[in-house]
Amino acid sequence: MNSVKIYNRGLSAIKIKLQSKNWIYIQILYVIIFGFLTSQLRLPSSISYITDVLLLINLFYSCRKIRGSFHRTRGGFNFVILILILAADILGALLNFNSRTFLRLLWGLRNIGRTYLFFFCCVSLLDRKDILNIIKIFDGILFINLILCSYQYWIQGLWCDTVGGIFGTNYGCLSYVNLSLCISVAYHISNYITRREKLTRCVIICCICFYLAAITELKIFFVEFILILVVLFLINRPSLKSLIIVVCGAGVLYVGLQILGAILPDAAEVLTLEGIFENLTSEDGYTNSGDLSRLTAVTTLYDMFFDGNTLRSLFGFGLGNCETSGFSIFNTPFYSQYEYLHYRWMTHAMVYLETGAIGLILFYLFLVAQVLYAFLTRKAGDNLSGLAVVMGLIIIITTIYNSSFRTEAGYIIAFVLSISYVLRKRMSRTSSAE
Repeated sequence: MNSVKIYNRGLSAIKIKLQSKNWIYIQILYVIIFGFLTSQLRLPSSISYITDVLLLINLFYSCRKIRGSFHRTRGGFNFVILILILAADILGALLNFNSRTFLRLLWGLRNIGRTYLFFFCCVSLLDRKDILNIIKIFDGILFINLILCSYQYWIQGLWCDTVGGIFGTNYGCLSYVNLSLCISVAYHISNYITRREKLTRCVIICCICFYLAAITELKIFFVEFILILVVLFLINRPSLKSLIIVVCGAGVLYVGLQILGAILPDAAEVLTLEGIFENLTSEDGYTNSGDLSRLTAVTTLYDMFFDGNTLRSLFGFGLGNCETSGFSIFNTPFYSQYEYLHYRWMTHAMVYLETGAIGLILFYLFLVAQVLYAFLTRKAGDNLSGLAVVMGLIIIITTIYNSSFRTEAGYIIAFVLSISYVLRKRMSRTSSAE
């Protein structure tokens, strides 16, 4: 705990107590607004690196608590997985050694490692009350975005990938919008099923989310909503409330699809099973320009670069060797030549290129482990337990759909993944007290 004293010319000191966990709040709030600062207030994009400074501060306050927190929650397996990931990353880089290997490896570790590190910070510093407070922040964002996104879409004439509300209007803002919508919907549906809020409020929240998904053309959210509804129904005890929310959810989904169809007439065709499959596996790629498709990205990359080279297919081109950056020293010839593939738009494609099959397997081993941990440690009737399980699944989907895990949106992902551990930490303290 910090103490800052403010003196006013001889008057008694006013002592302001700053808890170390407040830096977690600051980090998340900054991640939420920095896109708006750069796109709407025209501040330089370099202010995104302030998140790195905030991460270092959070690591400073949490470093002594990390080991104890994961010991109490029986989450030590995370260290094993991450050590294996780090070893695979370093080995892959050494197998592709060049004059800039070390610098590019550091840049690559920074881009993907910050999510893991912030995950440790959240587990170490937060408690259940903090989780609820931060989720309330996302609830507030929902209503702010209801106004800002509407203004950006209907008044400014922005559309698709540039309607991000408080998250700004830069390309990539929708990864933040998607995470915020999923957190809000999952939280309120879980609240209703566990008898913590009325159906009316839950339905209103869902309707707002569908409206925002429609004007931002966030089609994946309609699929994610079905997943959230089904998973929360299955992992909670069957009840009249859970049945009601499924029926209401189906109704809200139908209304949401009608709104999307009215705003984007072509979207109705895309959201059929046939349309979704065609969109995800198109030979013309995501943008119909010969780039990668989401579900076939790995096989396409294997055919292009790894076929016949077993060692490279296992370890990739080396972490950092397919990157680009605002700093020229971290730019790579590979990116210059193959930028048209848009492999950086999808986390799984980027991970596979740089770390190969072993790196990709370890990456998903970490994510699947978080879902299993959340499921196995969930507490019956706990609204946050259900949220942790379903959001773990959503995050796996986002690694295929976008690059949020490797961007500043990764800090939000890290927070979500920490929820089940924070809940378990509280349970272990209660058991010890008893």
